[in-house]
Amino acid sequence: MLRQVGLLKFDLGERHADIVVRDVQIWIDRDMAQEEEHDNDTTIWSYSGRFIQYVDLNMLPLWLRPNISTNNDTYLCFTTSKATNAYFNSKLRDGRRGIVVSFPTQESDDKSGLWIFYRDDADDKFNEDRYVKCFMLDLTRKTLIDTQIQNSTKDSTMGRESSIDDILKKSQNRINSANNEVAKSVRINDRRLQFNETLSRLILGGLRLRGIPNTQSSFQRLYKMAFDASEFTYRRELKEISRGQQQEIPFEGLQETVEILLKLFTKS
Repeated sequence: MLRQVGLLKFDLGERHADIVVRDVQIWIDRDMAQEEEHDNDTTIWSYSGRFIQYVDLNMLPLWLRPNISTNNDTYLCFTTSKATNAYFNSKLRDGRRGIVVSFPTQESDDKSGLWIFYRDDADDKFNEDRYVKCFMLDLTRKTLIDTQIQNSTKDSTMGRESSIDDILKKSQNRINSANNEVAKSVRINDRRLQFNETLSRLILGGLRLRGIPNTQSSFQRLYKMAFDASEFTYRRELKEISRGQQQEIPFEGLQETVEILLKLFTKS
C-alpha cells in the first residue's frame, strides 16, 4: 500500500539557485502488516535542499545501495508539477545516473543528509512506468564495518606490530583507489552531459534557422531523429568516453555533423 511520508524541494546549486525543483512527493510502498504498525504515524515531513552532483549508480559501494542497509528505505517519487516531471525525465534518461541532493535540515545522527534520485529498470513491480525512486545514504553500516576492521586489527596486534602498518597501508590504498574511481566517474558523466547539452543546442538552433516552429509535431520528430543520428555517428567516441579514454568531442565536428543531418532530414 502506498502512503505519502514526505515532501521535498531543492534548487540546482549555487550557480542556479533561482531554479527550484518543487513538489517532489515522497511515498513508501508497505505491505498491510507494516502499514498497521504505522497507522498512527500520519506526519508528512518537508525539507528543502540543494543539488550536489550526478553519480554513476554502478560505482556505489554495495552497502550504500537500496535494500542493502537495514535502515535504508527506498521511496517512490511523484509530482503534480510538469516542470519537475520534465526535469527528472531529462536528467534520468541514462538508467545508470543518479541525482545527489543534500537536505542539511534533517536531524539524524546516522544519516548523511544526502539523497539519491534514480530510475530502477530492474524493478519488476513498477518497471512498466519506470518510476523515479530515491533513498537516503545511510552511513551506519559503514560505521559498523569500520568498527569490525578496528577490532580485527586490535586482535592481530599481539606480537605482530609490523602487520598494523601493512593493514593501514592497504586500507589507505583502497581509499585512494576508490577516490580516483569516483573522480573518474564524475569526469566521465560531465563529458557525456556536456556532449548532450551541446548537441541539443546545435539541433535546436539549426531547426530555428530553418524556420521550423517548436509548436509543430515535426519539430520534435526532427529533433529526436537528429539527436539519435548524431549519437550513432559518434558511438565510438561516446563508448571511449564511458571508458575514460576520450576527451571532449570537438565542437566544430559536432556542428558540421548536425548541419549535414538537418540538411538531409529537411532538404534545406
